[in-house]
Amino acid sequence: MRISRLCILALYFFVGCGRTTTYDSWNGKLTNRIPESVRIALENAPEFELLSLDPRERDEDSPSEFYRRKVIGKILVKDMALRDRLLAVLDAGVREPATSSKCFDPRHAIRVRNGGKTFYLTICFHCHHVYVFVDDRLNDKFYFPTAYSPLPVFDEVLKSAGVPLAEDGMLDQPQPKPTTQ
Repeated sequence: MRISRLCILALYFFVGCGRTTTYDSWNGKLTNRIPESVRIALENAPEFELLSLDPRERDEDSPSEFYRRKVIGKILVKDMALRDRLLAVLDAGVREPATSSKCFDPRHAIRVRNGGKTFYLTICFHCHHVYVFVDDRLNDKFYFPTAYSPLPVFDEVLKSAGVPLAEDGMLDQPQPKPTTQ
């Protein structure tokens, strides 16, 4: 009987019922662990793009110094409730402790325009890295870590919009982290 209760509690936690409180209690302001310019862009933009990336392929149409992956699908997030939900889980993930890996296999990205600039957040929840490009150039000062926890919500939003997701299988070789040139 004791094992059954523990299983139910674990299932409750992993399915995401515990995350509801984080979202419900979010005050609309992102943590200051996210660099200020990025935080302002995300909080103030009326919409942003959520992208699904294939971590195995670079986007051939991007400039050589721009370390984004092949886009396999995207949605424009205009609905404020959906936008707030995504930002709330991202905020919660950034607030959680995260141990980073040396790999970088991004499967998600956010593109947001604000103040005449385009911010492109390349996110690897598996490796716990978020690298930020501003107007197609990597800005090392805008890097921040995130935990794995936002992944299910990001995937759910993409799947419900019919956007394909990258396969979760092992990659042939871990990709190095972005570097500025």
